Amino acid sequence: MTIPYGAGASGVLYRQEGHDGLLWTSWDGVTRDIDVPDASPVTTHAAAYALTNPKWLPAGSDTIITYAGGELRGTDLGSGATSVFALPAGHVAVTWAGRHVVTRTGTAGDYTFHLAEWDGGETATVHATIDLPVGAEISAAAAADDATLVVRYRRSDGVNGLGLIDFETGKFTDVPATAGTTVKQVVLTADRLAWLGGDVSWVPRSNPTAEPTVIDLKPEYRELPVIGAAGSTLLVAWYAPNNDPGDSADQSGMRLHAIPFTGGDPVTLVRHASSVVAGAADGSLVVVAGTDSGQWALRKIDPEALTMSVVAPVTPVVARVARLSLANGVMATNETDSMFLPSIFGRTVTTTAGGLAVGGPLYKGWADSHSGGPWSSGDGHAIATDSWGDETDVGALYEVDDPRWFRMNSGKGSLIDLTGRYVILNGTNPDLQYVGDLGGYDTHPLSRPIRAASVWGTKLWSATTTAGVLTAQDLKTLKITTTIKTGAPCVAKELQAVGRWIYWSCGPTGQAGVWDLTTGKNIDVPRGEALIGDGYLVQHDKAAGKLKLTGFRDGTANDTHDIGDLPSSAVNQRGVTWTVDKFGGPVAYIEADQHMHLVPSGVAKQPVAPIESEVGATVGWANPWKARWLMSRPVASWQIVIRNKATGTVVHTEAGSPNAGGGTVSTTWNGRNEKGGYVPNGAYTWTMTAKPADGQGPDAITSGTLKLTGGAAVPRDFVRRDGFGDLLGFTSAGDSHFRAGTGTGRVDATEVGVDWIGANTVTAAVPFDDVSGDRCNDVLVRVWTGELRAYKPTCGGALYSTTAYTRVGGGWNVYDALTSPGDLTGDGRADLLAREKSTGYLYLYESKGAGVFKSRVKIGTGWKGYLLAGAGDLNGDGKGDLLARDTAGVLWRYAGTGKGTLATRVKVGGGWQIYNSLVGVGDVSGDGKADLLARDTSGVLWSYRGDGKGLFATRVRVGGGWQMYKILS
Repeated sequence: MTIPYGAGASGVLYRQEGHDGLLWTSWDGVTRDIDVPDASPVTTHAAAYALTNPKWLPAGSDTIITYAGGELRGTDLGSGATSVFALPAGHVAVTWAGRHVVTRTGTAGDYTFHLAEWDGGETATVHATIDLPVGAEISAAAAADDATLVVRYRRSDGVNGLGLIDFETGKFTDVPATAGTTVKQVVLTADRLAWLGGDVSWVPRSNPTAEPTVIDLKPEYRELPVIGAAGSTLLVAWYAPNNDPGDSADQSGMRLHAIPFTGGDPVTLVRHASSVVAGAADGSLVVVAGTDSGQWALRKIDPEALTMSVVAPVTPVVARVARLSLANGVMATNETDSMFLPSIFGRTVTTTAGGLAVGGPLYKGWADSHSGGPWSSGDGHAIATDSWGDETDVGALYEVDDPRWFRMNSGKGSLIDLTGRYVILNGTNPDLQYVGDLGGYDTHPLSRPIRAASVWGTKLWSATTTAGVLTAQDLKTLKITTTIKTGAPCVAKELQAVGRWIYWSCGPTGQAGVWDLTTGKNIDVPRGEALIGDGYLVQHDKAAGKLKLTGFRDGTANDTHDIGDLPSSAVNQRGVTWTVDKFGGPVAYIEADQHMHLVPSGVAKQPVAPIESEVGATVGWANPWKARWLMSRPVASWQIVIRNKATGTVVHTEAGSPNAGGGTVSTTWNGRNEKGGYVPNGAYTWTMTAKPADGQGPDAITSGTLKLTGGAAVPRDFVRRDGFGDLLGFTSAGDSHFRAGTGTGRVDATEVGVDWIGANTVTAAVPFDDVSGDRCNDVLVRVWTGELRAYKPTCGGALYSTTAYTRVGGGWNVYDALTSPGDLTGDGRADLLAREKSTGYLYLYESKGAGVFKSRVKIGTGWKGYLLAGAGDLNGDGKGDLLARDTAGVLWRYAGTGKGTLATRVKVGGGWQIYNSLVGVGDVSGDGKADLLARDTSGVLWSYRGDGKGLFATRVRVGGGWQMYKILS
């Protein structure tokens, strides 16, 4: 990293990583060391500080002033000569730029601010008093050239803003547009003053009180940009670097764009640039940039042609990896690069039967100075901690569309363990342990006294106050599910849980072991700091400078061998420069040369399986079914099959590759089939099958159920959209009742509609399919005048006389029976049958949809005396059928042909004269087959379960009192 701090009349002042102190390079290419106080080497956050707090401003000259140890020092950058100088008595230095110093006299609340100039002598000369508004105070310099100083100041009312000070006269000019705004960076050109807030604003330098012109930097600039100017017409800005993980050679630095001050589209000047710029006295801009990522140099941009010339080469420095974390095939790192803050990167580590493959770096965002981490979560996220005052936030980095966050009420938080959505932290002040859920915004994380703890899936493993005793708590139910006695001689100081393996330790020098949940036995393992993976343990032998792996999969810990060179360090390196992927993955470590290494464990793994999941239970109108499974190790592919629960029919199949590095399977389903049509409402099962990425072990298979309520309406399903048929009844009092099918052969709950009296008195009702297009069933109602109406009740609602309807037509009193057998014509729409009272002719009204029917067609004669019931598909051929009881009490089934006719009748059985109402109610038994309800003359309702072959099982009594209904349909 190289940071240009300021450009003077004859050169540029800058810092370079790997070099102590400051450097000055003249425009003719001569470079010298500048020995000034407080010129420490470049740190990871030095560039960020330089943006908002410029430290050494030449202000158009070749002079800088520094302050350290109570002394002011002036330095001639051209010659390197430096000397200490003083201020007149009573003056205190506030800020400085070039040869100028802003001083103050007086006492707090009654300061007077002055301008002093250093001419190389022992004492600076005060030559002007700054005419600040009453009560205002200057805090810092923001930008400067040879004539003007831009300062940050605070008004008497506490509002912050910017002001301009004339170096010659001390005249102060406020910039009203900056009052109360957040100003992150300031740029001063020959004719403009510009500042960066959320966007860039500028005012003419000759009229700083003018209304600013705003240049919108969104949405192109996702990250906070950096601004500068070359000449009088261009704004230069940065935005987030290339984020293509397959293009790692194009990752260094940021894109440098030029934008006209007067507006226009950005033009890319160079694809690789660092994040701090410095304006020169001649209007040019100095920047560290390269034509590609390997050609970095300190360059000067011409203010007119915008061409770049090299001022000084930049010696490449190996980027340092400050931290790495690896979980379930996703590596998260904190790395220095050419940006003004260290960056967080993610990389996929793909496991296959042939080995490991590492993807290119994926930029996640900046690593702030107050942040801890990153930690790879196991479900594809990079997690960090941010400490602010008395609180610490924990959350996923830069994921607006997938917020994962919680807050702990302790000032500092140390992350102890995490698996997927659950994380454990130990806080200080107060000293508490927090267990939070990163699955969303967790406002009430579990807090408790600090103890040894670890999390795997949904199980929180904790040490108890009894030596050797550990418990597992389910984090979704908060119930203790497991208690084990490891035989450890201590209350555990550390725990690590990985599937069947529970590692415990009595401390860095104490006894350690792994409890095998499968065998119920303890395995003694080497003492000392360790990390466990799936069936193995890794330790850093600092004396030997080696990483060592011990396998314990077979119940013993006798095989320990070296897996890599890692020099010793005074600081803890476990989980920082070396780690393990506990999700069945490799060991990762960083060598001294900053190369990252991955070493497969060579140990057999546990079978892949889901360890935590979020699986929806329903598919609603606007809410698709969502399912996510966190796997115990990466998978190569997955398939989800959804079947009708009653019939086993496959309605949807989806296959894919996992996201988040291979450890997470997720999908959604909108309730439609492969052709885009809506699947019928009802109960369904799902089965998820996932294949292990490395080909080791069996597939993971898990299953469950879901309820579809936002699909296509099932025949006769009105109330709950649950796929079960409902019964419609009308009382003599003028009420309508929908009686909901239960799926057990019965009907129960009631939706009551009223006012079916007077002109709306009902003489026939036919539950029908959806005529309104709202995916809910509708009802044909004939009133006493003979008018037939298609009523459209609200989904799940009752049927009222005031419910919206469409008039089908008049004259329907000529019929003494109306019923719908379902689809008789094979077009997918339910049709209507009507028997003419005077002739006994049976007519078909073929539906055209939307409650409109074609002209009637006679399909039979001699139907007088039959009790008719449209029954839906009774024999499983997909066509609507009709039930008819003759005067002798024999029940007949007339199968639909799909061509608008009925097949030859088939006898169902005799003795049906005991019933005065038959209703083909659809499926009320939950097996996907059409059933029949029958009311006997004493008012008892009976249920007949259809067998799907045209016959019925033995009747089951539903209940009595059904004579209350004058009409059942």
